[in-house]
Amino acid sequence: MENCHTYARTNNSHVTVAQISDLHFLSDTQLPPENMNNVHLVSLVEDIKSQNPDILCVTGDIADNPWRAALKNTLLADMGSKNEISNWNSTLGPVFAKTLRFLKYICKQCNLNPDERLFVIPGNHDYRIQGMYSGFFKKTLQNLQTVTDAAEDDFAKVFGRYFRNSSLLFTDKNKKFPILIKIVSLNSNDRNALLNFATGALQASELGKLAYFKADVTCEPNELLKKAMHFNVCLVHHHPLPVVPVEEIRQKMKKTNTLDFFRDALTVLTGEQTNLLKNSGSLLFAALEKNFPLFRSTA
Repeated sequence: MENCHTYARTNNSHVTVAQISDLHFLSDTQLPPENMNNVHLVSLVEDIKSQNPDILCVTGDIADNPWRAALKNTLLADMGSKNEISNWNSTLGPVFAKTLRFLKYICKQCNLNPDERLFVIPGNHDYRIQGMYSGFFKKTLQNLQTVTDAAEDDFAKVFGRYFRNSSLLFTDKNKKFPILIKIVSLNSNDRNALLNFATGALQASELGKLAYFKADVTCEPNELLKKAMHFNVCLVHHHPLPVVPVEEIRQKMKKTNTLDFFRDALTVLTGEQTNLLKNSGSLLFAALEKNFPLFRSTA
């Protein structure tokens, strides 16, 4: 049984969860607090601070994927070599490290202890997986798998302690209306993908983490927990649908040629448009099947 921590929430009537995602930082991205010249990120920090969050969640794609730029400078003879692929991964560690400093800076501005109230999950770019892939082709490329393993290690070294499940109890000033937040962090990075394309799939082991929502917790004083309203928060990176639907692209085409025909056919065959929706549906189905309510009151 887990012992959850109790906090005074910043807003007397509710708990505020701040979520940021898809930062896509590069090795040369200037981040606060070391560099305050990036007006967009300074504005982001100020915006989050103004919301007075109780929890900060970062839902993947912390680092951008430099493969496209790297491919332009790669000789055809070196394509797929372990050394060349390893070079593509070399910037991950430093980008993760400076991003963590940036996130801790946000936490400091919001008076949050990052060891308790910062949550970070990996996105496909953080594992050096890119694109969308439905699983129509079943094949593993060993060298690219090596890249994913190394990237996963880099992520774990920097963000491992923030990629976790946790229960947090928040009280109001009079301690009359406590709110329990249970957070489950999932990894939607498929480990068996052709050409390192992202499927957004959730493995059975990841879906099994949803059982945490039904696990018992305890806290002091226990009376607060008994009358608390419960909310379950599941962190997962992949969106349920492509950002730019294929239908929208097709509508903008002035005429259909042979290339367009084969592109549309491949889209249908691989299920690119519906695959991420299918994966999202699997997550929801697993939650419903195990009777995990979105929120409940034990009062």
